[in-house]
Amino acid sequence: MAFDSGGRRLVTGGRDGTIRTWNFNNGQQLQELVKADDSEVTSIAYLDTRDSKFFVATGWNRKITLFPDSPTMFNVYPSSEWPTEGSGERPLHHDDVLSLACYPPHLLATSSYDGEIVVCNLQSGHVLHRLRSLELEEGGGRSVDKVIFLTDRNTSLDASLISSGADGMIRWWNAEQGYLCWEVDGSQGRGEGIYAMRANTSGTLLITGDAFGWITCWDISDTCVDEDNKGPESYVMPILDTWRAHRRCIVSVDLAEAVGCVVTAGTDGCVRLFTLKGEYIGTFGQMTLWNISNPSTWMHPFLPPDVEAALQEEEADHEAVERLKTVAKKMTNFARQRKTSKSLKSLAGGQNPQQPKPTRVPPLVRAPSKQAVTTTRIRTPAHATEKPATPVRRTPPPKTADLLRRDYNTWYTNSLFAKEEFHRHFPHHQKPSIPPIGDSFGDRMDHAGTVGQNLRIYNKLKPYELTDVSQLLQTSSVVGIGKGSK
Repeated sequence: MAFDSGGRRLVTGGRDGTIRTWNFNNGQQLQELVKADDSEVTSIAYLDTRDSKFFVATGWNRKITLFPDSPTMFNVYPSSEWPTEGSGERPLHHDDVLSLACYPPHLLATSSYDGEIVVCNLQSGHVLHRLRSLELEEGGGRSVDKVIFLTDRNTSLDASLISSGADGMIRWWNAEQGYLCWEVDGSQGRGEGIYAMRANTSGTLLITGDAFGWITCWDISDTCVDEDNKGPESYVMPILDTWRAHRRCIVSVDLAEAVGCVVTAGTDGCVRLFTLKGEYIGTFGQMTLWNISNPSTWMHPFLPPDVEAALQEEEADHEAVERLKTVAKKMTNFARQRKTSKSLKSLAGGQNPQQPKPTRVPPLVRAPSKQAVTTTRIRTPAHATEKPATPVRRTPPPKTADLLRRDYNTWYTNSLFAKEEFHRHFPHHQKPSIPPIGDSFGDRMDHAGTVGQNLRIYNKLKPYELTDVSQLLQTSSVVGIGKGSK
C-alpha cells in the first residue's frame, strides 16, 4: 500500500496482480492500473518529482512498472517497464522482487528473494549497482525483504540505504558508490528475520519488526554519518525501546509522527497501535474505543492477550530448560568423577586408591556378663544348707500340626452338626458346650468296646464340611483319623 503526496488517495496491490487507487475518505474506487500479467504485487510507491508524478510497482514478475498519475482516466496503462519485453536486456532480478524504495529524483532500489539489491537510475532504468552481502553469498543467499532510503542524507558521503531480511541483520549501504558500510544484529540474538522497517522523515529514528513479534526503536541520528572521517568501530545504533507487539511475525510497521505512535500489522491478522515507549493503546476493531489524546482510555498497562500468553509460555520453557541444564550438569560431573576414579584404579593396579582394601576382622567373642556372676545377697552359713532352686522347665514351642489340630477341634466343637449330634445322644444334658473332639462321646464309645465310632461323626458331615475337613487333613495330618475315613 502507498498514499499519494497529498495523502488523499490510497494505492493497493493484490496477490491477483491488480493495482487500484481509492478515495481514502469514502472508500470509492478511483482508478485501476493495468499491467500485462497477473503476478503478485509485493511493493508500491508514489513518486512526486519536479517533472512528473507516477506510481511504481514491482512483484513476482521481477520487473519494475511505472504508471503515470492521470486522475482523469479510470484505466491507466504503464508508461514504461524495466527491463523491456523482448529487448534482450539482462533481467533486473533472478528471483522474486520483495521490496522497493525510492530516493527522488534519481535513485531506485529493489531487493529480491535471492538476497540481491539492485540500485538503478529512476529516469532511465539503468542499473548502477548490484549489492550483496558476503555472508549471504557464502550461506547460499537469504532473502532481503525490506529496503528503505534515508532521504535527508547525503548519498555520496553517508549510508543512505538500509536493508533487512531473513538473517536478522540490519545493513547500511552507500547507495551512490555501491558498498556495504556497516551491519548489526537487529534481532538482538533471537536469530529471527526482520521483515518490516520504517524511518521518520528526519532520519533519526528507525523502527523494526521481526518474525517473533518484537518491535525495536533505534536511535540512528549518528549511525554511519560522514563515514569518510569515521570508521566502523565508531558506529553506534542505540536501542531506545523494545517490546512484544504480536505473537507471530510482524509484516508491516508505520509511524504516525504527528501523535508519536507506531502502527503494527502481523500475520495473526491484527493491527495494533502503540506509543514510541511501547505502551499498548489498542487493537483496531476491539469493542472499546480509545481517544489517542486521553491515556486513561488506552489498554496500557495491560498487554495484548496473545502476547501475555506467549510471554508466560516462554518463561515456563526457560525454567524447564534451566532445570534440564542443572540435571545435565550433575550427570556430567558424576560421569567425570567415575571416569577419573576408573583411571586412577587402573593406574593403581586394579585397586581403587580412594577405597583401601578391606581387612578380615575375627568374629567378636562376647564376654560373660558381670550380672551373671555377681549378686547383691549376703552369704551366711544358713545358705549352705539351702537346696538349689528347681530349674524352670521350658515348654517346647508348639508344632504347626498341633496348632492346626486345635483349630480344627475348635471348629468341630462349634459346628452346628456337632451340636445336633450331641443333643441327639444326650438329650437330657443341660450344658450347651461340647468338649473337643478328642474328649467327645466317640472316644467314650471306643472305651466301651465300640472301636471307631467317633469316625462316624466324620462320615455324617455335609459335603461342604467334608471339603474343609479334607483340606485340613492333607495339610496337618490330624491324629486319630484312619486311612479309610472320608
